[in-house]
Amino acid sequence: MLGHASILEPGEDPGGDYNISSENYNQLAKVVTAANGSNNIGTTASILINSCRAAVPVVDYYAGGGSVLIIAQLISNVTQRGVYAYEKGMYVSLNDAALATSYNYKGEPNPIPASLPLYLIPDGPPGHKPKPTGFAPAPQQ
Repeated sequence: MLGHASILEPGEDPGGDYNISSENYNQLAKVVTAANGSNNIGTTASILINSCRAAVPVVDYYAGGGSVLIIAQLISNVTQRGVYAYEKGMYVSLNDAALATSYNYKGEPNPIPASLPLYLIPDGPPGHKPKPTGFAPAPQQ
């Protein structure tokens, strides 16, 4: 098991106002019913978390008592949608995953050009990048 917390940091600035963690992930339930009580995300839709290690179980000390959590599973449970996430680190590349020529960021230009398109792809051998892991909502109790 890796890490001490399961946190997605979607913003550029650190801090609780920007992060999604075991402390506040349940707020994502509002996404499903934000449009005047109707579904904002269709019942057959899925969510891709294009982020480092969102599919990795961690002992999350923020959850109290050192619970083992997977942030992608928490999001799947609260949104009641399928979620896909990566177990690997991610890096910015000039090529998409299918055309990647490097294993990780070390094989990319440094600094990477500030031109588009750029792709966020998982660490892994060129031509054999890992696929995201799928998570289904846990049954309601």
